[in-house]
Amino acid sequence: MRFHILILLFLSLFVFSSCMTTKDVYDIAFPDDSTLDNTTFWVDGNEDPLGIASIISGRLSDYGFSSYAVSDLSSIDEYASISSTGTAFAVSSNLLITNSHVIGDADNVYVVIDGEDVAADVVRNERDADLAILRIEDLELPYAFNLSNEVAKGEDIAVLGYPMPSVMGEECKYTEGIVNSLSGLENTALRMQISAAIQPGNSGGPVIDKDYNVIGVATEKLSDFYAMANMDTIPQTVNYAIKGDIVMYIADNLIQESKKAEPVDNLQKAEEAVFLVKSDTINSLQSDVIIDLEYTYSFLESYYGFYNYSVDPITITLYTVDGKEIGEIVSEGWGSYETAYETAEYLADCIFNSWIYKMLPQTNQGERV
Repeated sequence: MRFHILILLFLSLFVFSSCMTTKDVYDIAFPDDSTLDNTTFWVDGNEDPLGIASIISGRLSDYGFSSYAVSDLSSIDEYASISSTGTAFAVSSNLLITNSHVIGDADNVYVVIDGEDVAADVVRNERDADLAILRIEDLELPYAFNLSNEVAKGEDIAVLGYPMPSVMGEECKYTEGIVNSLSGLENTALRMQISAAIQPGNSGGPVIDKDYNVIGVATEKLSDFYAMANMDTIPQTVNYAIKGDIVMYIADNLIQESKKAEPVDNLQKAEEAVFLVKSDTINSLQSDVIIDLEYTYSFLESYYGFYNYSVDPITITLYTVDGKEIGEIVSEGWGSYETAYETAEYLADCIFNSWIYKMLPQTNQGERV
C-alpha cells in the first residue's frame, strides 16, 4: 500500500512540476472532438537526424496519449480504420442496448455470440443520451433483461461487461458496488453515480439490482487526468451510469414490438444475455494531430563518452490530418546546458499543457483499440 501511495505522489509531482505553469500554454486549436482516448499524435520524423520526433512522441505517450513517430506521413492512412469494443445486453430475443459512443458512426457492428462475430444493425442511435439499440437477424437470444426505473441511493448493484478484452480476456466480468448518488457529474439528472469498478470496454454494460433488473447502463468514469489537473487528487471509483428511466424512454416501444425472451433471474442467465460488441469505424483520423519538426543543431561537449547536441531554434507546427495549421511552438535561446532531447521533452510538455487546459474531458469513456 505504501508503495502505491509513493507512486501516486510521484505521478502527481511529475505532472504538476513539469507542466502547470501558464507560460507553457500555447494557443493550439485542437480539433473539437479531441480527447485523451480518441486522439493520436503523429510526429513527422522525415528530416530528423537527431531523432527528436521519437523523444516528443515518447513524452506524449508518457502522458497517456496515443503517439507515434513516423518517417512517412502517408503511412498513417493504414490506421484510418480502427475498432472499438464495448458491452451490450439483450432486452428481447433480438434487441440489444449499448452506448452510442461504443459504436460511433461505425460502418460495421458485431455482437460476439458463442465465439462468433454476428452482424448487428443499428436501429436507434441517440447520441445525446449516449444510448444505441442494436438488432440481430436470423438468430434468437434465449434470455433478456427487464428494465426498471426503481433505484435508491445506497442500493446494492452489480455491473456486467467486457473490460479491456485484449488484456483481461473475453469472459464476462461481474463487479459489485452501490448507488452513490441519484445524479451524475455536475448534478445531471440523466446519470447516477455508482461505486462498482468499470474500465474501458464496460461501456454499454447493464447495471443490475438484486433481482437482476437493469436499472442503468455503465457509461463513463471521472478522468484521473482531469482530477489531477484541476483538483490535485486521483478519484477513487467515481463511475457513472445512465439511469434506467432514460433507457426505458428510448427503448420501450421497440421492446414492446419485438419477440420476448425468457427473463434473466440469475447470474448464469445474466452472463448469457451480456455480449461483447465490436465496431469498425472508417476515417477515424479526424481528431488526430500531425506534428511537423524544423530545427538546426550544434554539438555540445561530450560527457562520459556520450555525444550531446542542442537545437536552437526548434519549431514544431501542429496540423489537422487535412492540412489545417492549428498551432506553432518555437523554442529558442536555450543555454548550452540544455540538450536537444531536453528541449524536445519541454516542447511535448507545452503540447500537453495546452491540451490539459483546453481539452481535458471530465470523464473517460475510451473504447478505442
